[in-house]
Amino acid sequence: MSPSILPIIEQITARLALGESIESDRIELKREWYQLPDSAHIQEFLKDVVSLVNTPGLTAYLIIGIDKSGNLYDAPFSSSGLRDQSDVHQLLVKHVDLPFRVNIEEVTVTDKGTPKTISVIEIPPSIEKPHFIRRHVTKKGQEIEHYIPIRKTTGVFTANRADVEYMFYDRKNI
Repeated sequence: MSPSILPIIEQITARLALGESIESDRIELKREWYQLPDSAHIQEFLKDVVSLVNTPGLTAYLIIGIDKSGNLYDAPFSSSGLRDQSDVHQLLVKHVDLPFRVNIEEVTVTDKGTPKTISVIEIPPSIEKPHFIRRHVTKKGQEIEHYIPIRKTTGVFTANRADVEYMFYDRKNI
């Protein structure tokens, strides 16, 4: 994790306080940790991190403990329900074809005199994309084999042919 992550978090919270939109194809904000022992939360987590790694561009960030309005919440990794970061890697190995590296760091930010722990998942660019979820189950219960999610602006979509071709092109630029 970059040593400059705290200033980035402070900049994001300041911009959110001014009413700016921060989420993009490389930054996702979540109020709280996914409950990762729960299979529905695992599917949502996988969709979010795989879409970030598949999206062309530089390092992506999944920031947990900040909502879209800029409110801060205490979101330490321990609230995910996992023992440690190696469990995140095991989730990727189990569910993702060509698992990729993620770095998780906690940053303490003071909000109105109260310290809050923000979790930052750093997702470096991958030369092995596209990555796909072997068997993804949507919120509606639909099963999708070999699901390739990608972020477009602030949403997650199934990659189309042009998206996949762009992923291959982007691999050469990393």
